[in-house]
Amino acid sequence: MYALVDAVAFYASAEKVFNPALRTKPVVVLTNNDGCICAICPIARRLNIPKFQPYFKVKHLLAKHNVVICSSNYELYADLSDKMMNIISRFCDNQFVYSIDLWLLVFFVKHLYIKLSHKINNNKHLSLYFLLT
Repeated sequence: MYALVDAVAFYASAEKVFNPALRTKPVVVLTNNDGCICAICPIARRLNIPKFQPYFKVKHLLAKHNVVICSSNYELYADLSDKMMNIISRFCDNQFVYSIDLWLLVFFVKHLYIKLSHKINNNKHLSLYFLLT
């Protein structure tokens, strides 16, 4: 059995992990040199903040909704990704890293994926998709 694990709005979620004061606020993360929006947390998404738009075009919309704006911090995201991969690897027989926030897991033993699915499904920052073979 295979599972695809996808972190929800990973960069924005990472900012919330390391700054708990942001957890109930709308957060967006900007690309290098703060050019465009590259991550939008679910709270900001409900405000119809458009992803991949140049920051200067939506600056007024972000201010109107008191959205927290973060500059990308790739060291922080890589560190959190490594920690997540380390934890997830305990529940699967093998894993393949596709990107900083996407993993393909391989299960040879059924009870391992059941344990992992319970852990992930109780977490609103991760999505889990099973691919039955």
